[in-house]
Amino acid sequence: MKRRIVFLGMLLISLFFLSSCASDTQTAIIGRWVLYERSLIVPQGQVEFLADGTALVEVASHGAMEVRWRIDEENRLIITNPSGEVMVSSILELTRTTLIIEDGGERNVFKRPQEIERLAREREREQQREQQRIRKQLRGGTDGEQRTINVSGVDIDVIFVAPGTFRMGVGAPSGRSIVQRYVTLTRGFWISRTPITQAQYQAVMGNNPSNFSGNPNNPVEQVTWYNANDFAQRVGGRLPTEAEWEFAARGGNFSQGFIFSGSNTLREVGWYSGNSNKRTQPVGQLRANELGIHDMSGNVWEWIADWWGSITTAAVTDPTGPNSGSDRVVRGGGWHGNVRISVNRVAWDSSAEDARVANRINGNPSRALDFSGFRIVFDAE
Repeated sequence: MKRRIVFLGMLLISLFFLSSCASDTQTAIIGRWVLYERSLIVPQGQVEFLADGTALVEVASHGAMEVRWRIDEENRLIITNPSGEVMVSSILELTRTTLIIEDGGERNVFKRPQEIERLAREREREQQREQQRIRKQLRGGTDGEQRTINVSGVDIDVIFVAPGTFRMGVGAPSGRSIVQRYVTLTRGFWISRTPITQAQYQAVMGNNPSNFSGNPNNPVEQVTWYNANDFAQRVGGRLPTEAEWEFAARGGNFSQGFIFSGSNTLREVGWYSGNSNKRTQPVGQLRANELGIHDMSGNVWEWIADWWGSITTAAVTDPTGPNSGSDRVVRGGGWHGNVRISVNRVAWDSSAEDARVANRINGNPSRALDFSGFRIVFDAE
């Protein structure tokens, strides 16, 4: 696949310089092109054509490869790799800045480096305007208030969580070494009413990595912490801190002290091994918690902003976790019941205790599993 991408890139370059004379074309295609895909800058692939008929192809995480290239009588780009494999690509479009080639049904778009820089600046300005628009929609707010923001053509419902103090860690599963402490949050925030769905992720990121992809209203999964964080930043939000997540899961200032988010009976509020049919389920179907937030117990585990680390019993204000680490905090439990997402292994239990709002585990931020999702928060203006 990666070799094919490389070859396609070379083809695109040659197409840019196609003329009635193949030799003129060969001279003209000398230069560097960068892979551009799904309207997003994707700098993992680039190719530089040299006058001696060689080309250097570079793909991130795959290294560099030198190939041979030429233009045939029909103005097609012919690429030969070091193993002797030959690729012939069809030119679909050729403009001053864009080259599109197709090989075996796969289409790749390449841009000149200057065009990549221009598009990157333009995209950054668009994101800044979008973020400013969203912040205006979220000014003010009363405890438990729901608003809807529109991001990239899809709606995201958010709930306002007012500042408050709570006892973190109460009701943890038996046998778990989870510390209890008093936490004060001095700033209100907006949190998404449900985990981010596949439709929402697709609209913003341009792809859907989920294993259970049959329903766009199912939570997106198979995302790394970095994927989740990137989504949040693109829409002007962020991932919740561990304290914010637990306060919201407990119902904030309206909390009735349930061990799960909204009930003492998990089946009423969450999808787990006992009712999920071994897969994720559409968000927002079961009972909401005291704030009107859904699916904070079960369905998918949720990535948290904090680095993983031990905590003490001392009271804290607006905690954000350790300054560094190797794992990130993961909260909420998933559709399968109980799991450990450690750096080196995934281990299963048979109970649903992980869905308790007090439970906390650690996860390798680079792992993408079909029970890993997330929700986002916005700071109150």
